[in-house]
Amino acid sequence: MNVLHIINSPGLGGAETMVRDILTINSDHTVFCLRYDKKDRFKVLGERVMYGTYSKWYKFNPVIFFRLLKTIKKQNINIIHVHLANSLFYAIIIKFLQPRLVLVYHELSEIVYSRKLQYLLKVFISKINKIIAVSDFLKDELLKHGVPENKIVVLPTFVNIELFSKKTDKTIFDKFISDYNLKDKFIIGFVGRLIERKGWKELLQAYSILIKKNLSKNFLLLIVGDGQDKPKMLKFVIEHELQNHVLFLGYIDQIKLVYEALNLLVMSSYYEGLSMTQLEAVCCGVPVLSSDGGGLTEIGTSNEITYFKNKDVGSLSQSLYKCVNEYDICLAKALKAREIIHKFSLDTYIQSLDKIYQSLL
Repeated sequence: MNVLHIINSPGLGGAETMVRDILTINSDHTVFCLRYDKKDRFKVLGERVMYGTYSKWYKFNPVIFFRLLKTIKKQNINIIHVHLANSLFYAIIIKFLQPRLVLVYHELSEIVYSRKLQYLLKVFISKINKIIAVSDFLKDELLKHGVPENKIVVLPTFVNIELFSKKTDKTIFDKFISDYNLKDKFIIGFVGRLIERKGWKELLQAYSILIKKNLSKNFLLLIVGDGQDKPKMLKFVIEHELQNHVLFLGYIDQIKLVYEALNLLVMSSYYEGLSMTQLEAVCCGVPVLSSDGGGLTEIGTSNEITYFKNKDVGSLSQSLYKCVNEYDICLAKALKAREIIHKFSLDTYIQSLDKIYQSLL
């Protein structure tokens, strides 16, 4: 069984993290990236990584297509495991030329908003052997868009429990706290791309209300990530005089340090397939306050995670206030959440994934 993963780039994102961790366990798998990215998460994989191009032109590039086809033939690939819609476009063309190839598409959340993916699935679903949906929410979305149920299998996202449950060296952690002046603060975290559907507007509005209540706690909101909406977020912070209460960290390679520094993680997304960020935080023992949008409710119940109404500033504001004032309850939930995290282990995931592969050969 020779498996080639195909993905847009080795850069930032949940799909990229997933591919890297799968290949870390499955040493016989390889990965083909449509393009190179300076923020390369695949360095640890060495020679098992191939690139279609080092230019920015990758969406309809014939050079990429021929390099991908050559790679498949050279490695005698029989399964192509595809991540993200742009990569699926190339895989479908390959499938026309290599009809015996097994094509597996991994759906993380693009079906909700990507017209390209919706079109590809509508027109070329016969070329796709199986679609892995990371949540029941995404399975329902795929069904809404006409994907036959027998083409879909639900396989929840995993978390590297061994990595995230182990405490960082105290010297490294203390330096991180010192470098960003985080000592003696109640730290609320946002981790993700800075785009509208991640719910940053609602979070900043709710956080502004919290600050105005002038509670005794020394609050700090850590914004971890980057994206096109960062200028809008900065403008909001300045207009609402939150400069002393919000810190933009950008992309942090050692994200575990961030989780360990947090008192509370807020997942304000309008929807997620199944959030790897949420899983990582839970694994680190961080209390989570989450929107009830999409697959965000599929990791734990209200006994383990505090939920607020999706896109509702009032609900988020009330829940945020309650979390910081009844923090012991949040900590108790976090302990319960860690007890169920084994369901999302990487080892369990790999075993289930291999069974899917075997069933298609």
